[in-house]
Amino acid sequence: MKIELLDDKTVKVVLSNADMVHFNITYDDMDYKNPDTKRVILQLVDQIKREFSVDLSTGKLFIEAFPYADGGCILYVNLIDINSGKSKPGSHRYKTSFDTPIIFCFKDINALAGL
Repeated sequence: MKIELLDDKTVKVVLSNADMVHFNITYDDMDYKNPDTKRVILQLVDQIKREFSVDLSTGKLFIEAFPYADGGCILYVNLIDINSGKSKPGSHRYKTSFDTPIIFCFKDINALAGL
């Protein structure tokens, strides 16, 4: 297992196939309703707190999981700042979901490639 602190609220965790076997979980079985997934996430949050002194248990977490080589997976764990969601007077908030299309415009292909 490799844990990398990307910033003060984001952690990247790379789990090898051996780690997945150790945790008794597979990528296909990972689901937020699955008790085994919850157990693994709680163990990882505890280990992150011990190793990096980053407490991810103080708010809501946004977790993205991606398959990795030979049966492993990569997890991006993000602590969601609940206070940043409070609107200031006169400001407007727009809710979007993952299926909301977002359109970007670039001056040329080099600007897109640079992204």
